[in-house]
Amino acid sequence: MKGFVGSSNRLLSIKNITKVYRTKNQEIVANRNITFDVRKGEIFGILGPNGAGKTTLIKQIATLLLPDEGDILFKGKSILSHPDCFLGKFSFLMEGTRSMYEYLSAGVNLLYFAYLYKIPEKVARKRIDELMEMFGLTEFLEEYVMNYSTGMLKKLNIVRCLLTEPEVVFLDEPLSGLDVIASEEFINLIQSLVRKRNITFLIASHRMDFVEKITDRVIWLKDGEIVKMGETGKIKASVENFEYQVYLKKRRNTVRLLERMGLIYEVMKGGILRCNISLKQKEKLKELLDNEDVISVEKKERDFESVFKEVYG
Repeated sequence: MKGFVGSSNRLLSIKNITKVYRTKNQEIVANRNITFDVRKGEIFGILGPNGAGKTTLIKQIATLLLPDEGDILFKGKSILSHPDCFLGKFSFLMEGTRSMYEYLSAGVNLLYFAYLYKIPEKVARKRIDELMEMFGLTEFLEEYVMNYSTGMLKKLNIVRCLLTEPEVVFLDEPLSGLDVIASEEFINLIQSLVRKRNITFLIASHRMDFVEKITDRVIWLKDGEIVKMGETGKIKASVENFEYQVYLKKRRNTVRLLERMGLIYEVMKGGILRCNISLKQKEKLKELLDNEDVISVEKKERDFESVFKEVYG
């Protein structure tokens, strides 16, 4: 596992969390009766499409919102009844990157936040130097933040999160705005922080490829409720391992056949149709193979995106 630790090493316990947004005309249930534990030193994923309740849940655990019902325990103590028990232990990075002053240098920004966190200047400067070196940003310490790329800015925000030496870091859609290379660098950094500092990460995301690579355990939210929970590898293994991709010539009769069978297809270049068929649909595959318009059939290993499609239809 990617940082997995024993089940007895419980750090956070979320118990029956419910959050309702009320307006004059309606009530919107963002989270309903959510319960799970998070272990020290693991990367825990909170998944679901937009509007599933991910951000609301992570904000409540990070104490940026108060739940209407339920409790949140940190090392066995209620953070609602004893807010002093987690001071300096939590850090939060919102979606997007606009949390720095663009017309100040990175170093000045970090010293300012260290001052707000009541970190002595001598200690703050030492931590800043160490973290900027760890993230490969030392040469940009005196650079204006407005000149940082999106990837550099994401790293700088993680440096800010780590100034207080937190035990838990909350990340909301951390890959937003990052390209493939920057995303891979970010994943490596998070995994390195888990290995070297035993930091626990809670990550809310709808990026299935990212979640599959980085998390130890996940919960899947739908309409504010948990619909699936468990170890990332086991959840992936619980679905059928393969699906078939069938390529066909684009003809009127073939299109009608696919529609009659209830198969979703896409039109490729060169007048070719492609549709996916799961193992549960073997009979449909056999029927398609009798069609003279079939060009080829490929077996494709299923990934977290396939699980996502099953959960959310």
